Amino acid sequence: MVRHMTSAAVALLVFTASLMAADKDIKGKIVKVDPAKKTITVETDDGKKDYSTTTDTKVFGQRGSESKDGLKDDRLTVGTEVKLVIAGNNRTAREIHIVKVAGQEEPANTPRRAAKDIKDGMKVKIVHVDLDGETITVSTEAGKKTTYSVGSDTQFIGPRGGVSKLKIRDDRVAIGNEITVVLGTGKTLKEVHLPYRAREKKSDKDK
Repeated sequence: MVRHMTSAAVALLVFTASLMAADKDIKGKIVKVDPAKKTITVETDDGKKDYSTTTDTKVFGQRGSESKDGLKDDRLTVGTEVKLVIAGNNRTAREIHIVKVAGQEEPANTPRRAAKDIKDGMKVKIVHVDLDGETITVSTEAGKKTTYSVGSDTQFIGPRGGVSKLKIRDDRVAIGNEITVVLGTGKTLKEVHLPYRAREKKSDKDK
């Protein structure tokens, strides 16, 4: 009987330890990111929380792709909404998922511009995006594929007229999305006019 009780106690301890060591998700807004100290501070429903990171900590964008910049990713700014996967020690962030970047909202009352109303605009469909090389490959209605460069002066404009600070990293710059482009010098884009997000389209239909 003692042996059975001992076995049960050991099993209970193992089970409890496994629960304590399990990862958990934390949602909040970034207060501070310190790449040098490898820390991130977020404001949660329970107040401010400081978490450390390691060389194994991964950062993911809104489309699920892993960032090569880690904590130095320019989307990790004050006010950005994130979901953190916290290790069992309750101190280390194993993963950082970007949910909504601060300043991503656009003016709500600006009417949408049709492609035909955009001067020198050309309607195309995105077939490839190279974030590191800062290029966008598109296909025209005739099926011709062309790769364009994104310059420092290239503007990414939402359907309501707001300018996206994320530029090529905006989640609407995605394969399959239809955009309207205005060419600059050579094959450098002057303007990229973005579509509504899926949830925005649904909201408009409901109105």
